[in-house]
Amino acid sequence: MALEGTPYGTTWPPHSPTQPPTEDARTYALEAFREYLATIAFRRRGGQVFRIPKEQIPLEQPDSFENFRFPAIAILPGNVEFNWLASNDGLIESTKDEHGDGTVLLWRGEHIEDLTLEIWEDTIAGRRAIRAAIAEALAPIEETSALRLRLDSYFGLVADFTQVSDQLIDDIDTAKGRRRALQVVRLAVPEVQLINYVTMQPVISVETT
Repeated sequence: MALEGTPYGTTWPPHSPTQPPTEDARTYALEAFREYLATIAFRRRGGQVFRIPKEQIPLEQPDSFENFRFPAIAILPGNVEFNWLASNDGLIESTKDEHGDGTVLLWRGEHIEDLTLEIWEDTIAGRRAIRAAIAEALAPIEETSALRLRLDSYFGLVADFTQVSDQLIDDIDTAKGRRRALQVVRLAVPEVQLINYVTMQPVISVETT
């Protein structure tokens, strides 16, 4: 099998990838988001405060909610847009040797996805508390309408989370004490690759006659 062209354009020194990654940018972002959600203090009307532990915030739809403890938040995947960098000038010079000698980060683009937070609670007051607190937590400061999390496990890059929509779900499960709500949150996280580099060693050749 032959590849036509080169992945990073015609460059010198040639770029080569380091070891393959074990996780993608999306996974690192969702793990950080789950950690953040687990720190939020929710307050039901009447003053009762509660939190949702990480074990009750799955990053994918659980196989079954029959034995699942409430309250819970499932982070469901959504439509993904890849905003790839058009040029070959994606080298982040400030990361040279920062994540290993002879390496540098190559910025490849951005992963943009509309995630759905599926909120599960067994009381009206609890569901209201979760919806209200998450909406506030996604805009924690006045300067921006997005939550910005630094991903220490992903080269210290920053992922943005912005609330898009909110919907209450009242269906047949409501009578069984399973009250749901859906909140759509847009994730934007940089896609980078750690690559090796070599330093050019100029050589001057002089011919004499």
